[in-house]
Amino acid sequence: MTEWCARKKDATPGMTDSAVEYGLALSDAFAGGVNVFMAYDWVYPPRDSGEGLIHVNWGNDYVLTKPYHLFRQWSEPLVPGMKAATAGWTGRLSAGVRATAFVAADGGSVVVHVLNAHDKDAPVSLQLTGRWSPTAARTRTSVREDVAALPPLTATAGRFTDVLPAKSLTTYRVEAAGK
Repeated sequence: MTEWCARKKDATPGMTDSAVEYGLALSDAFAGGVNVFMAYDWVYPPRDSGEGLIHVNWGNDYVLTKPYHLFRQWSEPLVPGMKAATAGWTGRLSAGVRATAFVAADGGSVVVHVLNAHDKDAPVSLQLTGRWSPTAARTRTSVREDVAALPPLTATAGRFTDVLPAKSLTTYRVEAAGK
């Protein structure tokens, strides 16, 4: 992939639909073997499409759009050397829910991004193989949140269970046991 940006008309709050489209593009790219994703169209004047992560009214003010917050949330926990990992699932998973995982080079942490592209909340359950901490740090961007730090999630019988709001990205960070 060389470039990508959301160009559809978008009247949703903060351009939430464009953010979801951006999240789907990120998920598809990394699932397809991409190891670097460059954000395109960083700054534009205000517009009615998802183009531009930041909308600038030159000489006045700027707005950080939902695509900006989603891209920031996706990027912040990833560090040089992390590798995309296979995020498999069992049971029925809706096509609009995508999981993308990254493992630190030293194996000391894992980051899992889960996108819910649907108009309805989606229950999910995350189980990591290996020895991991029983708590997961969480961050979310949704219609009402922008890279919001959420209370940590505690695993029950080795499984993290959560409900993803409609049109949201939730990021989980789990450390290796004993770290």
